[in-house]
Order: sequence, then structure tokens, then C-alpha cells
Amino acid sequence: MSLVEYAANPLLDDESKRTILHLINRVSYKLEDRFRDAAEAAAATLPDSEPELKIEADLLSHAEPYLLDLTWLNLQDARPALISVEPLRFLTNLTGLCIKNNAVREISALGSLTKLKQLHLDSNPITDLSPIIQLQNLQQLSIAEVEVSDLSLLAFLTQLTELTLSNDQVAALQRCDVLTSLKYLSLNGRGSPFSGFEKFPAMPRILEMVGVETSSLEGIDRFSTLQNLTNIAGTFSDLMPLASLGKLTSINILSCNATSLECLASNTNLRSVSVHSDGIDDVSPLFRLGKLSSANITGQLLSPEQVSDLNRHVRSWDMEFKISRRHMQPCNQLIVVSDDEFSYYDSKQSFGIGEWDGNRGMLLNEMDWIGTQIETRLQSFLKDGDDFHWPFQVRYSRSASIVLYSDLATQRLRQVVEQVQSVLCDAANEWIIYLHTDMFESGSANPDFEAWVYRNCIKVKHEHADILERLIGR
Repeated sequence: MSLVEYAANPLLDDESKRTILHLINRVSYKLEDRFRDAAEAAAATLPDSEPELKIEADLLSHAEPYLLDLTWLNLQDARPALISVEPLRFLTNLTGLCIKNNAVREISALGSLTKLKQLHLDSNPITDLSPIIQLQNLQQLSIAEVEVSDLSLLAFLTQLTELTLSNDQVAALQRCDVLTSLKYLSLNGRGSPFSGFEKFPAMPRILEMVGVETSSLEGIDRFSTLQNLTNIAGTFSDLMPLASLGKLTSINILSCNATSLECLASNTNLRSVSVHSDGIDDVSPLFRLGKLSSANITGQLLSPEQVSDLNRHVRSWDMEFKISRRHMQPCNQLIVVSDDEFSYYDSKQSFGIGEWDGNRGMLLNEMDWIGTQIETRLQSFLKDGDDFHWPFQVRYSRSASIVLYSDLATQRLRQVVEQVQSVLCDAANEWIIYLHTDMFESGSANPDFEAWVYRNCIKVKHEHADILERLIGR
């Protein structure tokens, strides 16, 4: 049965019809003009008050090939809220699906989407998660604020590397024996703090935990592969369970009742430490951390002098991310590439790092360092916020973006590129920068353009080659 045949069923429920209309709306921009107009008219029938929902067969027939080609679908916060996912069973090429914040109760149809690698089901009244066992390619799963009492089924998802839960699902997680491939665990949202990690499933490859709220750190030493603990909080006072985690490079404790940092002195790989506790009165144990590049220790008992001493102790991130001698020099050679090649590192592949080939916490620190270096150089002749902007970015790739807003910034594009490339040539790892304009903000009549800046070249699409040639040649 095809999607068109499924939709033609006179007994099809309104919830499934609404889902089909949502789907058509998602691909309407690809349709021919007359069908695009029909799709917009159909979208207008979506509100709950509509007495009778109709799906035009010609419209769906035209949209169906585009729907079947979809590899990513985002129906988060659909309005009206999504109730039925039955029509999604036909979209078998999907590798990513997000239906967060809807009203879906039953997901058996998703079991047909065996190519799925990413699935986001957060904040839905789902009553049975068992269909996801069929999704053996699943790598990322997010089910925060879904009512579950048993997550033992997660043990069958042997490719799962990323899991997002809410704190009220910890008891359900503890019924799972092992998560063989899990590398990233995030706990957020509702729920009371749990007590310790002794009953957590075995996670032999875990690298990062985020958002944990606990009354005890007991048992966390089971996870010897941990590299990053981020946004940890709770009433725990004993940090000793962290002492044996020799691969930790970053600890961020938002609040706790700790009175001593002594046990952290044995974590010799630590580069970044942030702890808030009103019981800490001595930061000197951190002086023994020779690789420490960032320290933020706060609490009522700490004096300004102690904080200053600690800041003097930490070394520059240059020691981590900057090379002492360049291997190449900046070059503004323009290389014209196809649209597919231009967008490759934006949509298909992370640049300079496999998805789990590196330390995420260190990568974000490296991105901050790159951004600071570039901002400092550009601020010598442009004004941050008026002429350019380095937006807040969280991406697990050695790529970042800069927005140019003003005519002055584009007139000095050659200088901008030279400064950006100078930073890239000084970096220990290879980075690329997505440079693009947003001239609407300044009211300029000049056309927008986009380019990728590499250490020794600039890659541009054919449609922007003349603009870049003119600006760089100045």
C-alpha cells in the first residue's frame, strides 16, 4: 500500500489526516506553484476547529515522491499537536525524526523506520516504547518527560551512543543492565535528585554525563572512561568518587556541599574545573594540576586573593591549541565548487573530527579559543555587533561561522579573510570558517554572499564567485 492509497481510505481518522497535511506542508516549498498553493490551502484546514479535513489526491500524489525521499523530518511543536504517527510508516528513508512536544500516545508505526539513526520523542504521552527495539540502527535517542517505568529495552539498542532522559526516569534506567555503546548521557527536566550511580547500567564506553542532579556521587567511579561531567548539581558533599576518574578533562559542578577539593588534585588530565560550594575555603589543591587552563571556583568562604592566585596558576589555552611554528601561510585563492561540495560540511559530515573521535568538552574549549582569537583580531578594525558577529555555537565539528553585517565589513573582506586565516594557520588542528553576510540588518543594497574560509584558500559557490573576486581583489 502506498501513502496515497492509505490516505484514500474513507474510514481514515482525522488525526492521521492532520498528520498527512503536516507532512505535505513540510515539503510544500519543493512543489510546483499550483500544488504549492493547494498545499497552503490544505495547511489552513489544520486547526482543530475544522469540521471536515480533506486531502486532495492530486496534491498528495505530487508531494509523495518528495516525502518518500525525506531523510530528516522535524514535527516538533506541531500545531495542532501531532496525535497520530501512522502515516510516517511510509517514510522509510528517514534517518532522523523529531516529534518533541506533541500528543502522540502510540508509536508502533515507527518500527517500520529501520534506517532511523536519530529519534526525538520528548514530552509526549507515549505509553509503550517497545517498537523502538526494531530500530537497530538507532544512535541517538531522546525520550525526556515520557512516562516510563522500565527502560530495560535499551539494552537491545546496541548502536545507541547518545541518550537523553529526564531525572524522573532514572529508576526506569536502572532496570537496564548494560548500554554497550553509549558515550553521552544527558539527564534534564523534571524529577527529584537520585542517590548515587551504583544501580546505573554498565556503560563501558561512556565519555560524558550532562545535567545530573544527585544527592551522592557514590558509584560514579564505575565509569572510568568518563572525560566530561557537565552541569552536575546536588546536595552531595564528598567528591572522593571522582578521584579515580583519570581520564576526566572537564568538571562543571553547578552546586554542591563539598568542603574540599583535595581529591581533584589526582585528576592530572583536568583542563577545566568549575565548582560552586559555600563549604570550600581552599583552592590550593588545584595548583597541582599542571594542565589546568580554566578554573572557576566560587563560594562564600573564598577570598578574592585565593581566586586571584588560582587564576595566575592556570595556563593559557595557547598551550593546548596553538602551534609554535606554522606549517603553511594564509592564501586568498578562490576555489569555485558545486553546491553539494559547498554544503557537505554543513549538512553531511563534521569537519576535522569524526562524531566520536574526540573529546567534546575539549572541542568546545577549542572553539571558544578560536573564536576569541578571531574576534580580537577583527575588533582592531571592525566593531563587534555592528560590523560582524561571532554567534554562540555548539557544534561537534572543527567548523564555525562569522556573520558580516555592514558595508564596511564587506569592503574590508580581504583583511577579514587574512586575519581569519592567520588564526587558522596558528591553530594546532585544522578548522574552517563559514563566512556569510546578512546585509538586511544594515539596510544595505549590496547582495549577500557566503564562503568557506580554509587556511590556504576560500571555497565559494559559482553564484557568489564574482562578488568574492571583486571584494577580495580590492
